[in-house]
Amino acid sequence: MSTREIVKLFEAEMGQPIKTRVVSKFMVSMIGLFVPIVREMKELAYEFEEPYVVDDSQFRAAFGDTATPLPAGVKAMVGWYEQHRNALKQAA
Repeated sequence: MSTREIVKLFEAEMGQPIKTRVVSKFMVSMIGLFVPIVREMKELAYEFEEPYVVDDSQFRAAFGDTATPLPAGVKAMVGWYEQHRNALKQAA
């Protein structure tokens, strides 16, 4: 599942669009001059340029297939956020 598809799940659950942006490698390099953690993102760029396939068969064999389906997880996360929104704003 792509990042865009996950964003679409959140948009559908929230009932509103989410603004996203693409940052060029050049801009990541420039920001990385001042923000060390962004500097490290250059090394991980390959994860976002091509499909990143993970084989979880060994994990499922050891622990079972108990993962929460992504749409259910998104629904739970958005629900939790809506319940705690005011407290989160006050803490910030």
